[in-house]
Amino acid sequence: MKKSDLAWVFDTLGTLYPDATTELHYSTPFQLLIAVIMSAQATDKQVNKVTTGLFQQIRSPQDVLTMGYDVYEKAIQSIGLYRSKAKNIRKLSNLLVSDHYITSMQSEIQDPIVEAIYKQYGYIIPRRIQELMQLPGV
Repeated sequence: MKKSDLAWVFDTLGTLYPDATTELHYSTPFQLLIAVIMSAQATDKQVNKVTTGLFQQIRSPQDVLTMGYDVYEKAIQSIGLYRSKAKNIRKLSNLLVSDHYITSMQSEIQDPIVEAIYKQYGYIIPRRIQELMQLPGV
């Protein structure tokens, strides 16, 4: 699909559904990212059941790493494919807080939304689909 076609699709969807939002519950950009990762092969309802308690403990990649892999894996075990999702979320968390990744994403910080996330939380979640698709689990 050409970029112009893709832009038309998104413009049309925005016009048809101006108030569209996700059914996933989250408070931070990182929580949304991991909820989206967990939603593959699972319903939003099931993801929300798991994340309701989990997101009280996890607001950032650092929280996932502090929690530990085994505890995190057990917390999401009612989600389909939980083992591979837990591994990817751990890899993602390690990546987002790494100095090398943050340095490589400095150009993203020019975006006001990314800059606000970085200033508030200390990690960078890219806004462009190309960079998002390179993250583990996305």
